[in-house]
Amino acid sequence: MSYLTEKIVQAWRNTGLYSRLLPPILLLILSVNMVQGYLILDYAKSDAQMIYREELHEIQRYLTPALAEQVVVGDLAAIRQLLQLQVTERVDLDWVQWQYQLNLLQVVDPVDRDVLLAPLWFARLLAIPAAEVAGPIMLGGEHYGVLRLRITPVPVINKIWQRVLDWGKIFSGFILAIFVLVNLILRSNLAALGQLTVAAKRFKSGDYRVRVPASGSHETRAVASAFNDMAAELEALLQSLEESHRTQSEQLHFNQELLAELQAEKERAQVTLASIGDAVITTGLDGRVESLNGVAQQLTGWSVDAAQKMPLEAVFKILDETTRQPAKDFIASASSGKTSAVLANMALLNREGKEYAIECSVAPIRNPEGMHFGSVLVFRDVSEKRQFVSQITWQASHDALTKLPNRALLADRFKQAIAGAQRHQQLLAVCLLDLDEFKPINDNYGHELGDQLLIELTGRLSGALRGEDTLARLGGDEFVLLLSGLNDAGEIGVAMQRILAKVSEPYLLDGQSVQVSASIGVAVYPQDDADPDTLLRHADQAMYQAKQAGRNRYHQFDVKQDHQAQSQQHHLNRIRRALLQGELRLYYQPKVNMRSGQVVGMEALLRWHHPERGVVGPLDFLPLVEHTDLIVDIGEWVMHEALRQMALWADMGAHWVVSVNIAARHCGRPDFLARLKDILAEHPTVSPHLLELEILESAALGDIIYVRNLITACSALGVIFALDDFGTGYSSLTYLKRLPVDVLKIDQTFVRDMLDDPEDLALVKAVISLAAVFNRSVIAEGVETAEHGVLLMQLGCDFAQGYGIARPMPAANVVAWWQQYLPAPGWAEWADAKLDTNDFPLLVAQYDHQKWIKQVMDSSEGQCELSFSQLHDPYSCRFGLWYAGHGKAHYGHFPEFSVLKALHLRVHNIGPEIVRLNSAGKFAASKALEPSLLLAHDALLLQLKNLQQAVARSCLQHEIRFEGADV
Repeated sequence: MSYLTEKIVQAWRNTGLYSRLLPPILLLILSVNMVQGYLILDYAKSDAQMIYREELHEIQRYLTPALAEQVVVGDLAAIRQLLQLQVTERVDLDWVQWQYQLNLLQVVDPVDRDVLLAPLWFARLLAIPAAEVAGPIMLGGEHYGVLRLRITPVPVINKIWQRVLDWGKIFSGFILAIFVLVNLILRSNLAALGQLTVAAKRFKSGDYRVRVPASGSHETRAVASAFNDMAAELEALLQSLEESHRTQSEQLHFNQELLAELQAEKERAQVTLASIGDAVITTGLDGRVESLNGVAQQLTGWSVDAAQKMPLEAVFKILDETTRQPAKDFIASASSGKTSAVLANMALLNREGKEYAIECSVAPIRNPEGMHFGSVLVFRDVSEKRQFVSQITWQASHDALTKLPNRALLADRFKQAIAGAQRHQQLLAVCLLDLDEFKPINDNYGHELGDQLLIELTGRLSGALRGEDTLARLGGDEFVLLLSGLNDAGEIGVAMQRILAKVSEPYLLDGQSVQVSASIGVAVYPQDDADPDTLLRHADQAMYQAKQAGRNRYHQFDVKQDHQAQSQQHHLNRIRRALLQGELRLYYQPKVNMRSGQVVGMEALLRWHHPERGVVGPLDFLPLVEHTDLIVDIGEWVMHEALRQMALWADMGAHWVVSVNIAARHCGRPDFLARLKDILAEHPTVSPHLLELEILESAALGDIIYVRNLITACSALGVIFALDDFGTGYSSLTYLKRLPVDVLKIDQTFVRDMLDDPEDLALVKAVISLAAVFNRSVIAEGVETAEHGVLLMQLGCDFAQGYGIARPMPAANVVAWWQQYLPAPGWAEWADAKLDTNDFPLLVAQYDHQKWIKQVMDSSEGQCELSFSQLHDPYSCRFGLWYAGHGKAHYGHFPEFSVLKALHLRVHNIGPEIVRLNSAGKFAASKALEPSLLLAHDALLLQLKNLQQAVARSCLQHEIRFEGADV
């Protein structure tokens, strides 16, 4: 046994790294993945069971309200359509069955979807059975039948099989990657070991420069690095021995050449000193002069012979130009062998007493061993340079014409003035003065006389200022005044009036008297706590405001107003960036014909998809831009986008009129019509008569002649015009007659409240009547409920839009909404009927009665505003007055009218009792009577509805008879 074990161990040691590593790795990965595959299948099976339960719950949650609604209506066809839609859309449903009382509907998927793509053994392994589940349909405590459905497991098994196949591919790729990786690692390590073996043999044979590249694993790189270090150390040792022998032989040769070079260097130094343009003096260790070159002799007045062995301070007399004291420190450094920096502000007194402005420096003279044995002084005459620099410096900081400080010097004075204001806690007035109408003076009298005026103006301004103030010229006719040491704003006003008066005095130019004025902008520090550039910019802004206010005046910069302007500008820039970056979107709100149930158009409404704030409505950003040209860019973008979307809808068969809101500033531009033509030309597939431009009534009345001509010109192009928010401005017959608009839009504030406010109802009726008289189409905004629509149809308005129909939606959602849209059921009853104008009091009576009921119900909170007679007398309330008057006179012959009396009396029997109980604090007893009052109220409303329909039918029959008589 031990022999066999020994053989196995020996065979294992002789086996290569490939055989040792790969089989164990592959076996381990295979085991882990088999366990993982089993767990995946088990989890998938559990997920399938959970999906069945969620499927039933989702179908029940979706179908419960829809089935309940159709059960109440009794529309089995609609119920079958709902069930058919579920079977068609859900691939795992075999059939759906609904049973309610004696009704039984079962819908089976007509498409065979039970095609098993997985092998049969796999399906048996999963063992997921088909599931039949059932559940009741409950809504509001009512039972609307039982829903059963059968779910097939085939789609789930196919999905799991596909997942297993994908997992197998990933596993195969993973094994292949491991094999390739191990192979690469082993190959690199074996290659490195081979290189190390070859290098060791070469080193042994005497090749000491051989090195091994560091490659492979960390261990092989460490071995290669150790070998390379050992080889480098041996090579360095051998080179050191060779270098030692070579140095000894070269040192002897170097000493021989050094003596020759020193002699040559001395000769070159003498020639160099004689030829350079700077003055040079050399001294010895005792500080006495040894030599002077030609330039030094000329400047000092000393010859070489006379100066030799003289003390340096006797030959080289220099003074500090500022203090006029001898430069003793410089002379001491020259004697001690120290190096000095270049001294600029020095004066040289030569032997004859003549003075030169010089720059000089000193450096020690040392031998090659570093020993000091003298000094060398270098200096030059900079008199002309100093004079030129002084002139340039003055010109750089002053204005050539007026000799005043310019912008460069003003910056330094500005800093000093701000520091003084901070130090003394006083005000600094930064004033920018600009002459009014200075250009005509240059044009009429010439620039030479204009310059004379500026020079005289400079004198006047200088005389009007104090010694601590600063006057500077920026250029042209612009001057800056820095008024320091002010204690309050009153001093600023006095100073400004004094300066304006001086400027306005006549000027005598070439024998002619000329008069000019000035506009001054003032920024006050530290009220305006800003840097000099900002203060000057603020003064410039204030100066332009002074000019706009009428010239010959001053204006003080308002910091708070500027912050508001900057904030507004920031918002404008952000909105402009939103337009350029595609953050603006168009949402569309449908318009419908309530009588026919047809979708007739859309209104394009702007939204901002803000990256941080989400969807932002137009009222949050459009008011900021409506008075800027940015509103024009946004308006043109809206038209382009709407026309592009209209072309897409037209390709789908939806030829809708789309209305676009146009701002007053946009339509008021002179090029509006030309730009509109260009925009329409860029979308040639869209008919212009499908584009409707909406303008506000208030904008249209601003310049009614211009708007009339614009509407006429746009109508010639085929574009429709609508008057938006009609009724909120100054609507009148005259205005409406003069504006050839196609559509009137009733403002939503009137439509929304007309169910509760008789005045709004009367206004809506008036707008509809105006539209009929002037042959205009009319559409109502703000239709929030089906009752709004019924009332509008009764009044004669067929077109509407609002939340009761659909909310604004992205363009991507419009077609899906259109395909499933169904009008409100109550609208069909009025599809072929409408009331006459004389029947309007009948509608008002209905809402008067509703208001009476509301006031009675509010009495629990002490809010009943009805008088005693209106509460107790059935014929003193507004509905009773109508019933006994207009109602009886016009509808007394209708059977439906006679029933109203008893219902109205019942309401008046219950209502006063409720008010009495509430006033007595018996709220529980009052609450118990409210259901009876509401039942009587509903019965009265139903009878009124029957009366309205009877009246509408009578009107229709009358129209038919009238038309027949005409024929």
